[in-house]
Amino acid sequence: LPYLDAPQAVLRMAALAGLRQLGESVIRQRAAALLDDPDMPVRATALVIVLAESQGPDYARAYQRWEAMLNDPDPGTQMAALSMMAEVPETPLQGRVYRALDHTQLSVRHTALRVLQQLALAGRISGLDSALLRALEADDAESRELALLVLSALGTGEALEHMLVLLDDE
Repeated sequence: LPYLDAPQAVLRMAALAGLRQLGESVIRQRAAALLDDPDMPVRATALVIVLAESQGPDYARAYQRWEAMLNDPDPGTQMAALSMMAEVPETPLQGRVYRALDHTQLSVRHTALRVLQQLALAGRISGLDSALLRALEADDAESRELALLVLSALGTGEALEHMLVLLDDE
């Protein structure tokens, strides 16, 4: 696909979207060529494609790139890395979502809560974490609401007990 090398990020993104629909190993190889793309959405999409198959030859390099994004000081880069979590198979990096709940930037904390909700709905997390419980008592209403959505998605008895306690306090 010639569009993978296009100077415009929007064309590279469209080419990646088209490749994702085909689902072949050649696609992962082509996506691997974009793991260092200067455009964050292009790079993140390429990472998701390569990380979707944990046995691929470029998996280790993609995993390292993803981990570096999670550690990047730029909040936008961290949010992009967190947002990928629900699109890739379960990984030890999933614990980073809970760590992001304590981030200094509210936007990163909100992204982490949205990702936790996606993971809970997919059945990829089942337990409560102290950082999630702290989010229930956050100063901003959106954090509290997002934390409640995570508890609701978990659907466990423990999560529901926390929701009932919060409702009693209101």
